[in-house]
Amino acid sequence: MVSTSSHLYRITADRQAREYTGKASVWTVLRKYTERVFTSPTTPYATDTISGNSRNRTVQEDLDRHR
Repeated sequence: MVSTSSHLYRITADRQAREYTGKASVWTVLRKYTERVFTSPTTPYATDTISGNSRNRTVQEDLDRHR
């Protein structure tokens, strides 16, 4: 698990990056096939296990890329 100043993130056993919603045991899937998640004080970043791309992208960049 990692956090920014206001959000909590984790990677599940099936490699999904998830954000805690603030409700008991409720997490939102942000990204699939995640190797690592880390943060700055305000921004989550993730690395991609599928492409082998070592470039660390923000979670938002990744979401935009897959739309």
